[in-house]
Parts: sequence; structure tokens; C-alpha cells
Amino acid sequence: MDSWKEQRELAKNRIVEIEDKIGLQTQRMERLLSQNDDAIADFDHQAKAIETAIQTEEHRTGVHDPAHAADPSAAKRMIERRDKMMHLIEARKRELVHAKAALDRARAAAPADRD
Repeated sequence: MDSWKEQRELAKNRIVEIEDKIGLQTQRMERLLSQNDDAIADFDHQAKAIETAIQTEEHRTGVHDPAHAADPSAAKRMIERRDKMMHLIEARKRELVHAKAALDRARAAAPADRD
């Protein structure tokens, strides 16, 4: 009988350990998601700054068509940089949606908090 009680107590302790690990992993995922949100906001800010620089350069030169032969190379480089930044932002946003869904599934599967 003692052996059964010991095994039951070991099992309960193991469950507590697993629940604690799940809780820590969930917290880690939440921190990473927050950092990803911050990174997206920073990339968006950078993309807007690049867009402003492009408009300033186009206004300065009077050339507003990137395909125009007289378009300054600085503007062309900024346009390429802005486009790459926008693709990066969209990719990060897609990753964020998937990560948030995974976190929601983990929260749903996690046991209720113990008192």
C-alpha cells in the first residue's frame, strides 16, 4: 500500500513540474511575442522614415518616377530598401499571427492555475 501512495505522490509531483514548465514556456512565448511586436513597430517606423526620405529626394530633384532615367540613384536605393523593409514587416506579421495562435492553443491546453 505504501508503494502505491509513494507512486501517486511522485506522479502528483511530476504533474506539478510539467505544469510549471508549461507556465514558464507560455511566459517565454509571451515575451517573444512582445519583442516581435516591438520589432514590427520599429521596422514600420524605419519604413516611414525611408518613405519620407524618398519623397524629399524626389521633391529636391523634381523626378517622381523611379523608372525615369534622371531619377537619382539615392532615391532608387531608398526605394529598394523601403520595399525590402515592407516585405520584412509583412513576413514578421504573418509569423506573429501564427505564434499568437500557438500561444492561444498552449494556454487552452494548460491546466488552470493552482492556489
